[in-house]
Amino acid sequence: LVRDDLARRPALTGLRRASTVLAGLLGLLFAIGATAPGLLRSGLWGLGLGDGNASPPCVASLLLPLLASGAAGMGFLALLASWAEKGRLRPAVLAAAMAFVFLVDAARRTTGSCPAAPADLYVRTTPALEAVRAEISRGRFYDDGADDPAVAVRRAAEAGGFDPLRPTTGVMFGIRYAFENDIDRMTPAESVAAVASLARSPWGSEKVERLRAANVAVVRTPSSGPDPAGVRELLRAGGDRILAIDPTRPEFFAEGRPVEVLERRSSRQKLRVASGPEAVLRIARTFDPSWKASVNGRPSLLRSEGALSALDLPAGEAFVEMRYDNPRFGLGAAVSTLSLAAILVLLARGRRTS
Repeated sequence: LVRDDLARRPALTGLRRASTVLAGLLGLLFAIGATAPGLLRSGLWGLGLGDGNASPPCVASLLLPLLASGAAGMGFLALLASWAEKGRLRPAVLAAAMAFVFLVDAARRTTGSCPAAPADLYVRTTPALEAVRAEISRGRFYDDGADDPAVAVRRAAEAGGFDPLRPTTGVMFGIRYAFENDIDRMTPAESVAAVASLARSPWGSEKVERLRAANVAVVRTPSSGPDPAGVRELLRAGGDRILAIDPTRPEFFAEGRPVEVLERRSSRQKLRVASGPEAVLRIARTFDPSWKASVNGRPSLLRSEGALSALDLPAGEAFVEMRYDNPRFGLGAAVSTLSLAAILVLLARGRRTS
């Protein structure tokens, strides 16, 4: 859109055609949903894009506004691209319109990922939530079975669509989750594999011991038992049980040497470890090489121990500092800066050639 006329015209033609095809496809899906919601649902479920027992009218009511807005947006862009082809609209105006449509769609998607409704989402409580909150001061919460689609769908249905124990809402109630919810695309594959292995393992003594080591004090599980020693049932909620684990290992644990937390931030922690013989500081946080550690002011290797982290301590008193330093953030900022600079250069060149 910012090059000379010779290169711009094919781009406008391609944009018009693509927008027209997408508008037609979305319009067709809208028509199917409006006239035959059962057919729309069957098609989505057949493609593996839907799950659960939602009725066809429910599916249609959710999708029809999205399909209509999508078809309207693509039709709008097709119309503007056609005008630009005929010289009735400046390409800069078309670019601004495309940006507007994109930002509106992005805003809709973002707000949809953290719903603003129902109004009591961040204040309402349930017996299960209260049971977790009563025990969470001793450690963390682990949602056993959350990786099972059937369990996740059933829990969402029981909670009326919004579950206060999910990370997006649970943290609002002061709940700390096992592994700090940082199993994502930037976490080393070994840690992801270890947590996945734990999720797949059956409820029993081995799993409970691994949860104890991860500073887990309370668990929600669909398992009916039996429970290992040291596990007590707090209550039953829907198809799940809320269980407490006694005892659990502290978040920062150096056997025989008390640990005092001097400072805790999202990207930095400072600890004081009491005097004693050489020991290993075990940290109930998913291992990530971007965490750097120093002991008594000297760099020290923070290593993985299963899915968690560990640090060797010398004899005597030890002051430990850990900082999160990920070079990818700097790389991302550099790429964004270069991209913005390239856009400004292309815009400047387009003005000169026009």
